[in-house]
Order: sequence, then C-alpha cells, then structure tokens
Amino acid sequence: MKITQIKDKEEVWQDFYNFCSRSKPYRNMQVGSNNVRKVFIRKKFDDFCNYSDIYLASNEGKIGYVFINEEERFNHVAFLFGVGGSKFTKMIKGFYKILDHINSPKYFKSEIRRSFKVDIYKRWIDKYDKRAIILSDEDQTVLWYNSDKMIGQLKVVASNEIANHLVGKTAEYNGFVFKKDTTVTSVLIDKKKYLLDIKDVEFLRDSVVINTLISNDEDFVGRVSLLFKP
Repeated sequence: MKITQIKDKEEVWQDFYNFCSRSKPYRNMQVGSNNVRKVFIRKKFDDFCNYSDIYLASNEGKIGYVFINEEERFNHVAFLFGVGGSKFTKMIKGFYKILDHINSPKYFKSEIRRSFKVDIYKRWIDKYDKRAIILSDEDQTVLWYNSDKMIGQLKVVASNEIANHLVGKTAEYNGFVFKKDTTVTSVLIDKKKYLLDIKDVEFLRDSVVINTLISNDEDFVGRVSLLFKP
C-alpha cells in the first residue's frame, strides 16, 4: 500500500465533494438545495486545507484520505474518508498505514462532529477500528494507538483509597465505544469485569489521562485515573 502526502490540495476537492454529498456528515450538508450544499462543502474543504496536511492511501486505486494537523500536544485528525466504495476493512488498513507513515511520538486525537447517522458511525468504529477508543466527554473524543501492540490496554496510574489495589494494573477491553443511551463501558482487570463511568479527560503532551468512576456492578465503587499512551 502506498502513502502519499498531497501537495496540490485542489486535487482532493472532487473526491471530498462526492463523499460529503453522499454521506452528509454535517448538518448544513443536508440542506435540499444542491447549490447551497456545495457552498457549505467548499467552505469546509477550504477550512481543512488551511491548517491540515492531506495524505492519500492507495493500492491500484485510491483507498482514502486523511486530513491531519500537528498540534502542540497531539496530532489532530481533522477529517478522513474513503474513496470509490472502498471496503471498510481496506479503508481502515489505509488509515492505519497513514498514521504509521507519519510515525509521530504524539498520539492521534479527533472528535465526533458528525450529526447525520452518528450512532451508525459509532457502531462502525466499534466494529472495524480496533485501534480507536471513543470517550464520553463533551467532544466525544476519539483516540488512536499508533501501534497494534498497544491495542486494548489502559494503565491504572492513580486512585482513591478504596481502589488503591488497582494502581499499576492494566485495563483490557475489546471495544471502547459509548452508545447513545449510556456513558458506561466495561474493561477487564486481572480477568475481572469492571464498569467505567468517565468524568473528565486530561490531554497531556505525550499521553492522555482518563478520570473515571469504576465499579464491579455489585459492591465496589471507586475512582481511578487511566493512562492512554501511544
């Protein structure tokens, strides 16, 4: 698979327009008038181009694009989309290749800004994107590991007294996506199931700290801080 940084961003415009016309990720792209919708799509494209680098994954044809800008503490994924009916699994592999191609010590962060079919989008991430977690903070933050070796692990780095026995332990999970009707997800620590109710998120220079209530859904409730580090 080939990864290319696009120098002439205008080359991406038609693919971007076609995707947004079909997928309608933002509310103002759902208006009835084609002309008005095209103006909104163009404005969004220009905004992304002003501060993002664009990467293309290809393999005997285009697979997908990723718009990324480097910020002080992390790499921000501003937008990503597939091209030409690429299969989900193929598109995700292309996305991973782009992240690994950048090979940055910083973690990758985004937010769910989609307003159309957002729950379907979350389920899609949960099913296909095994290197992502979605948090339940105000921005519905998405974080990516930049190595397959780190999939599904968060380290407990602090706690209140009742949960002190969990400090230093690794929280493992299969999926880490919050559904529309809940802010709780589950993890395994020492093969025991715990429920997490995230309260706030701290974005540090080389890691993210997730502060959460933790319980075993029976007789234990405490507070822990989980470390996400690429």
